Amino acid sequence: MQNILLVEDHQFVIDAIAQSFAAQFQIVQAKNGQQMRGVLRRSKPQLVLLALELDGEGDSLHLLQELVEQGHKVIAISAKPVDSMLRASMYLGAYAYLDKTAGITQLRTTVEAVLQGHYVYPPDLVLRILHDPGEALPNLTKGELKVLEQLMHSPMPSNDEIAATLFISPGRVKNILTALFLKFNVEKRQDLLQEARRRGYFPGMHTARLVGFKTSKR
Repeated sequence: MQNILLVEDHQFVIDAIAQSFAAQFQIVQAKNGQQMRGVLRRSKPQLVLLALELDGEGDSLHLLQELVEQGHKVIAISAKPVDSMLRASMYLGAYAYLDKTAGITQLRTTVEAVLQGHYVYPPDLVLRILHDPGEALPNLTKGELKVLEQLMHSPMPSNDEIAATLFISPGRVKNILTALFLKFNVEKRQDLLQEARRRGYFPGMHTARLVGFKTSKR
């Protein structure tokens, strides 16, 4: 049975999720960052559900960053579904972002999609960001987009691993990375990754593939 770590401090939310997922997943609970770290020292969950507002933690974006840097797949759940939190979740590398008022069916759809490797964001919020992206991405070729997307995997793959995945030579990967460094005005892979996320890029955004939801009517 797969393990899901639920980082949440509202008991009614914990109970609802635990009850709804009990038949399919083992739900491990943590109510703050300290408990979360304790759980992670003992086990490695397949997925983390992280509330972005926790008592005593302020916003939980620092926990999101910590989890992503450790290689965990994270679904960020916010009681304040505003563009700034969505941007921050994308920037930090969450696989998905949900409004806390989303129903269990929508949560289950998101969990299943993320476990399959998809990135899932509400279309109405994403479309607003696509129309108002802040600082736009440089004009990237299809090959550059593919390499940039590979760099966003955790752990970050080597040039040889990217080459094998994309069926191109390591030399071609090196040339593409050089072009990306110039376009983003950076010198290192990690700086490239951070700069792309800062500008609102996440894997699959360039194809506008929005998994599992319909755009809300306004």
